[in-house]
Amino acid sequence: MRILKQDPKRGSIKLKIDNVNDLVWLYFLLEEGDLITMRTVRRVKPEGGRPNSGERVPMTITIKLEKAKIDEYGQRLRMTGVVIRGPERYGIQGKYHTLNIGVGGVVEVERKEWSNAHISIIEKAVKASRRPTAIIVALDERNATIALVDNFEIREVTSVSGEPFKDTSSSYESALSKSFKELEEILNRIVEEKEIKVIIVCGPGFFKRLFLKYLENKSSALLSGIHVCDTSSATISGVREAIKRGVLDRVLGELEIARSSKILEKFLELISRESNLTSYGIDEVYRAVICGAAESVLILSDLLFNREFREKVLEIVEKARSYKTELHFVKGNTEAGDAVKSFGGAVAILRYNI
Repeated sequence: MRILKQDPKRGSIKLKIDNVNDLVWLYFLLEEGDLITMRTVRRVKPEGGRPNSGERVPMTITIKLEKAKIDEYGQRLRMTGVVIRGPERYGIQGKYHTLNIGVGGVVEVERKEWSNAHISIIEKAVKASRRPTAIIVALDERNATIALVDNFEIREVTSVSGEPFKDTSSSYESALSKSFKELEEILNRIVEEKEIKVIIVCGPGFFKRLFLKYLENKSSALLSGIHVCDTSSATISGVREAIKRGVLDRVLGELEIARSSKILEKFLELISRESNLTSYGIDEVYRAVICGAAESVLILSDLLFNREFREKVLEIVEKARSYKTELHFVKGNTEAGDAVKSFGGAVAILRYNI
């Protein structure tokens, strides 16, 4: 997520959505009553025309937000409310409209006062966008291209070409092992320095799978973060191709689910042992986070649009950052979300008993 413009006097902020995860951050940020301004398309019906008649007209409008929902299949956020600003000639003020935003979209959010929790969400989203999220290695028998990817850019780190990747002598296996060892050392160095947990190995043909087999034979620590996919090139073009195919978004989404599942699994294990290092229900989890006792927290994302719990959830977000509490939101239509819902919408693993 990028901040394009801020106007403190109006209490407005203009944001650019750079990836699917930014839609979730934006969802967390929104509140009922926010003024949302976007470029959109609306069907304008001529006077006396049939219900389905009319022209789809591009325009910029502002709605007063009533509800928001993430459309996972369309990978967009749907924001619905009453139009309060728009082209007067179309007479749409006071009517309902749904704004849809996806990756690449720009939205302006305006409200009278921004809480520290909301500012924390924005800072976290921007920071997450700028942090390298993955290493992508495009590989074939002649070349290896290594790139760092964040939500703003693809940055080529290094490339290897020629011998030993195209060695055709009788010592091919030895040369291959040497080249793979060099590649592994480069990756280990980047992973340690940048604290990256996702590595995508791509390229044409079978060569990338030989590298994977090499790592398996060595029981390399890199294996836990590696994912493999096919691309037509082992150059930076292959890196871009992997991203366009959506591999990175899928892997990062799976990683977030895996982290949440791991916390939930540990929580359920502690519950089964009747441990006193658990807390559940929004009020009890809130208490645990506020006093710094919570180590890990899962919260049902639906609670952010629940009037009864929203302010408390936002305070949890703010305090979790202060106490370095690991915090994840889970969606209600997932296995983890259903489990968290059965425990009152929030669960926590504690550092110590309270």
